[in-house]
Amino acid sequence: MEYCLANEIGLIIPTRHSDLALLASSRSQFEENSIFIAISSETIISTCTNKSKTYDFLKIHDFPTPLSFTLNSDSAEVSEGNLPFIAKPICGSGSSGIHVVECLDQIPALASSGEYMGQRLAAGDEYTINCYLSRNGTCICSIPHKRIAVQNGESVQATTAKIPELLDLSNSIVSKLQGAIGPINIQVFYQRETGKLEVIEINPRIGGGYPLADKAGGHFIEWLAQEYLDEKDLKPFSNWTDGLRMMRYREAFFDFPSPRADSP
Repeated sequence: MEYCLANEIGLIIPTRHSDLALLASSRSQFEENSIFIAISSETIISTCTNKSKTYDFLKIHDFPTPLSFTLNSDSAEVSEGNLPFIAKPICGSGSSGIHVVECLDQIPALASSGEYMGQRLAAGDEYTINCYLSRNGTCICSIPHKRIAVQNGESVQATTAKIPELLDLSNSIVSKLQGAIGPINIQVFYQRETGKLEVIEINPRIGGGYPLADKAGGHFIEWLAQEYLDEKDLKPFSNWTDGLRMMRYREAFFDFPSPRADSP
């Protein structure tokens, strides 16, 4: 708050998972000082940052999602019939701490922490759908991309894909997220051959693959500034570039070290 006031900052755009709960609970306090935080309600943040609550939300509204369950030896779902499955931290992000469980002997060590849930492996290709919701919760734009290569949960190679089934699904999901605003990204597995869809996560923030959506025409950062700082009403946008590929590379820098005093 002090930093924003001293530097005349009027808009905060959250990007880190660990910051979301605190920022959501502080939103009204910042707005009293004419500083806007582009973040969903505390209820939405709680639902989307807890994978168990996300699963409950998806099931209540009949959205397709892989079977998820409590990770302990007493759970009926923890059986040979569901192997292999994914064990993931209930409140994790960025693929940190995820394990593929291939035998039941792995369960006790993971269950003892109380931080994990199990999720049946989803079938098909993985997609991220970057959505932008206006200040009143209207979906302005949705841009799916296929995740071709991923590092630490972030797309390093991806391609935008204008797939009607993904667009319809994302629009249905965000319409049920009462209190959601700003950037939302939804993780979905999609089997093109069968049309099967499975939602695995909802992240109420800008995702690591957002630069691809921006390059395709979904200028979420600009739209946030227009809405919150310029008080501009946004119109729905669907004319984004389909089939645009993003390739990320690590860049190497080379330099000559300073000569040592004893060098010739």
